[in-house]
Amino acid sequence: MRIGILTFHNADNYGAVLQCYALQKALASLGHNVSVIDYRNSYVENCYKLTPISHFIRCFIHSFKIEPWMKSQINLRIKKRKFKKFRANYLNIKPRDDKQDIPQNFDAYIIGSDQLWNKCCTKEFDQVYLGNFHKSKNSKIYGYAISANQDTLNSLGINNLKTIASRFEKLSFREQKFQYQFNNLTNIEARIDIDPTLLHNKEFWDNLTNNKFSRDKYVLVYELLKNPLDKDAITRKATEFANKHGLSIIDISKSNYSVNEFVSLFKYATCVFTTSFHATVFALIFNRPLYSFKLNSVRDERYVNLLTEVNAQNAIAEFTDEPDEFPDINYQIINAKIEEMRQKSIDYLKSIH
Repeated sequence: MRIGILTFHNADNYGAVLQCYALQKALASLGHNVSVIDYRNSYVENCYKLTPISHFIRCFIHSFKIEPWMKSQINLRIKKRKFKKFRANYLNIKPRDDKQDIPQNFDAYIIGSDQLWNKCCTKEFDQVYLGNFHKSKNSKIYGYAISANQDTLNSLGINNLKTIASRFEKLSFREQKFQYQFNNLTNIEARIDIDPTLLHNKEFWDNLTNNKFSRDKYVLVYELLKNPLDKDAITRKATEFANKHGLSIIDISKSNYSVNEFVSLFKYATCVFTTSFHATVFALIFNRPLYSFKLNSVRDERYVNLLTEVNAQNAIAEFTDEPDEFPDINYQIINAKIEEMRQKSIDYLKSIH
């Protein structure tokens, strides 16, 4: 079958490109001819654009500090180049002749994964991600591990949700809470499936890694979400933990690591401190000691839900916690649970026809 994936493939975000790559590889392993459709949500695109040169001119005219801005722009350009290289090397992207049209020559379209139904990510609901686009009458649309939040359901309303569901052969969500609410509101049975990155085991992800960090002993920090009342809290907690155990600190968010280096950092981390869903995922994949901190907002529900589902509650830390010892995490139990969930999701992908 010819399958086209619709997702946030062009976001310069580690989780976005890795989940896209993982879904592409999973489908290809089942014998399908898989492409990533080069559809781009304008709001997502703007989030990763370089600051226009007009900003530089305004800084110069008003004597603002230009050096920090220039440094940030240089770092952003380096990061964009690294993500572009990863997409070129690992994603089979299908160009579009018209930016407004979705290619018609696919037997099936898979919408997912990532937060495609979250207005915080797309500003307004994107009709393409809701399955509302022209396609051939014989092709089908499937959802896979779409992520959103309760505001999505409230904003769309029951009638709209039923209309959207009618466009899909099958709908699949990533968070159980969202799936449960959707099913209750619409009386339509949607699935729950794991993020595509979890469709593959450690050995698969080893193929993307290098040994650059293999001799280092470090606490890996990825503070994607910050508490506005204490923006440096996680870094401070990680530093205190590292000092106690004679470790160094590597903060992903403060450097321009390539996508391959991102995966490698998790493979060799001594411990992980994070507020990121995909950092949590890769810590689990590589069986790393992990603290995922709750910020008590809807944005941390994604990794709290995952850790609860795989019986890794000991990796969940309250924002007020000051962990000074390694967490007691039973990866034998966790790996077995992930494998069980993995097989169910692979069976779903096998059913696509």
